[in-house]
Amino acid sequence: MNQTSRVISRTVSIDEGVIVKLSGDIDLSRSPALRGQIMTIAQDEHPRICLDMTEVTFMDSSGIAVLMELIQRQREHAGRLILFGLQDRVKRMFEEGHLTMLFDIAADAEAAQKI
Repeated sequence: MNQTSRVISRTVSIDEGVIVKLSGDIDLSRSPALRGQIMTIAQDEHPRICLDMTEVTFMDSSGIAVLMELIQRQREHAGRLILFGLQDRVKRMFEEGHLTMLFDIAADAEAAQKI
């Protein structure tokens, strides 16, 4: 798998779910890879998917669209999607787009597991 397609750098099982570590810019060139990788993980119907975004330096609307699809899938299966560790640039985009009303956002992994 080349660097362009490697969006998920690690997954860790937790009680009632999984932490998925994302990395790099998530833009039009990388969002299809993210979609494929994250939907494969979601097929396991984890009650809780926590996305570690500490290494995500940029996300455009195509990345947001993947997250919107994932949150919808999680809700259809009575699951949760929690984002944590958003860098300032990414967090600002979520705030300015009023996406904080749609997504559960936590400061860190520990807080994400308590939501």
